[in-house]
Amino acid sequence: MPPDYRLMMFGPRRAGVLAQAKNLSELYGWRIVDFHQIVQEKLAAIIEIPEKPANNIVTEGPCMLCLSQNELDAIKEGKPFPAWKFIPWILEFLGVPLMQKPAPPPEPEPDLNEMSEQEQVLYHAK
Repeated sequence: MPPDYRLMMFGPRRAGVLAQAKNLSELYGWRIVDFHQIVQEKLAAIIEIPEKPANNIVTEGPCMLCLSQNELDAIKEGKPFPAWKFIPWILEFLGVPLMQKPAPPPEPEPDLNEMSEQEQVLYHAK
């Protein structure tokens, strides 16, 4: 197998997914990542924090992509929740560095000489 080959396995409980993952890990030396366990541990850590950080990614220290109180309550109640929101936690577990999206570059100043009088009035009204 190529060294950068990735495989995702999922199935219902007792379907043998973990046993097959362990077999493949032993055969190819692949790392097993248990999505469910990672998410459960991170949620437990966030629930224990008395004051939740802002709902964003912190680039220093552990990834604390926090959830709103409504989102945490929905998870506690067992309501459906989009799994993609946990991807930063999985990337952190895998050692993939997280970063904040850079600010967009500033817009260039328009050339007022190229504008009509009406465009200039609208520009100055901003």
